[in-house]
Amino acid sequence: MDSPSLAPPNLFRRKKENKRGITYTMLLCGPSGTGKTTFANNLLESNLFPHKYNQLDSYEVSPKIRVTSPTKVVSFNSKNGIPSYMSGFDPSRAELEPGITITSTSVEIGRDSKDTAGEEDESILFNLINTHGIGENLDDSLCFDEITLYLEQQFDVVLAEETRIRRNPRFEDTRVHIALYFIEPTGHGLREIDVEMMKKISRYTNVLPIISKADSFTKDELANFRKSINDDIQRFHVPVFTFEADPNDDDIETIEENQLLSNLQPFAIVCSDLKDDNGNYVRTYPWGTLSISDSKISDLHILKNVLFGSHLQEFK
Repeated sequence: MDSPSLAPPNLFRRKKENKRGITYTMLLCGPSGTGKTTFANNLLESNLFPHKYNQLDSYEVSPKIRVTSPTKVVSFNSKNGIPSYMSGFDPSRAELEPGITITSTSVEIGRDSKDTAGEEDESILFNLINTHGIGENLDDSLCFDEITLYLEQQFDVVLAEETRIRRNPRFEDTRVHIALYFIEPTGHGLREIDVEMMKKISRYTNVLPIISKADSFTKDELANFRKSINDDIQRFHVPVFTFEADPNDDDIETIEENQLLSNLQPFAIVCSDLKDDNGNYVRTYPWGTLSISDSKISDLHILKNVLFGSHLQEFK
């Protein structure tokens, strides 16, 4: 009598992952004031993250979002030994540099019941890592060291778990899958701090450069700024993530999509804390109002689809 065949181990692993959800970790990096906090709120369609100086009027969470671990400091480095994150302004300590603070927030992103009709209810266990204080120090080398040390430690933790005889079934992989680097809208290409930071973090994760506050430019200015950034990336050999297609393996639709995304790099986004009467995020100007989801004005909607849709598995 033949013994019953066992299913492949990877099948069990896949079923277990579907039951627990997909673990996905993102790092937001870039100089202070480039809109990382506002982007995080827009990305999750919630007012989860307060600003350092102008606090939000309300704490609002999307029905699809469930906070599993509130924002906490996971690493920091400062010459005075005090994390600067969300600390009040103290004139007596004004001469002290803020250093670098890294925070982590974990949420579970689900689907509405209408989205799961006829499909498996697969949630995303999303970890958002944010950085605070880059560009605020006379010597930003400690920022480079702290961020790369944090990224390296996540690999060490996973390696230690993988080499255990009895593994923890509740172990969470905290390695960063994608890092978004926010570039200041100067119009003059990359600065030295941008080049060095992207080079260092690209050793540990995928890096996507982002042009923040794209409404600071006219269409021609934005096109020139995007070209300057791409020229600097090539000149200084910055290994950012590229949307490449294989004509031998990919279908025509995938090839066209990757070509479109490649032409958009770096993504230029517009974010906002304000909502209109319909609950949509908008920006208001003396001459009118625009929706930040309008693909003609901002790449935010396209970037969301890339991060949580078409390329999620590729980043992982």
